[in-house]
Amino acid sequence: MRCDSVNSLGSHEPGCPSAQGSQGSRHLLDDSELDPPQPGHHECTSPPHTLTRTWSGLSSDSDTEVVFEVSGEECGVQGPLRRKTVIKDGRRPAVAAWHRYWVQLWGGALVYYHPKSLTSRGQERADFKTSPCKLQPLIGPGGKLVLVGPHDAQSQPDVFQLSDPAKATIYKFRAPSVSAAKSWITNLQQALSENIQRPPEMLENLMTFE
Repeated sequence: MRCDSVNSLGSHEPGCPSAQGSQGSRHLLDDSELDPPQPGHHECTSPPHTLTRTWSGLSSDSDTEVVFEVSGEECGVQGPLRRKTVIKDGRRPAVAAWHRYWVQLWGGALVYYHPKSLTSRGQERADFKTSPCKLQPLIGPGGKLVLVGPHDAQSQPDVFQLSDPAKATIYKFRAPSVSAAKSWITNLQQALSENIQRPPEMLENLMTFE
């Protein structure tokens, strides 16, 4: 199991963001080296990939828990992205600003994390919060999202789009590099081509993405 991180240079950094390398643990009494943890086991805090994750606090109703099953899934790719709303519910927003997130692709959903500081321009995982703020399923009642990327191979090779035809909504994403954008596009294409699990109806009704 692995979580691949795409940094600002577009290269992959293996390992979960919260799983740090260790030099080996020592026994407190005789200073003998303890047995290392079993291979393939990582403590991921956002979110665990071997258990059902309860996405509480991600909806407009703070008293309601939204459940999304990610059991058996892996974090396909993650990294900093900027997102802008192009069309929302069939209308162009009066102001379309770019917003920064740390984004993870978990099976059939994109998971978003706010930056710790709105003024910071950091591109590392530590520059973003550990608790997710948004969840965007790749498939809903109206069908799968549509990926367009790169948006413009000549002038904007680091930009791609995700659209929801059922909701007449389009989001534009900008990666920190062309190679990072290509990695996102490849992983999203794979996720959309697979028979991904449809999230519960209540998630569609309660999620607030804006």
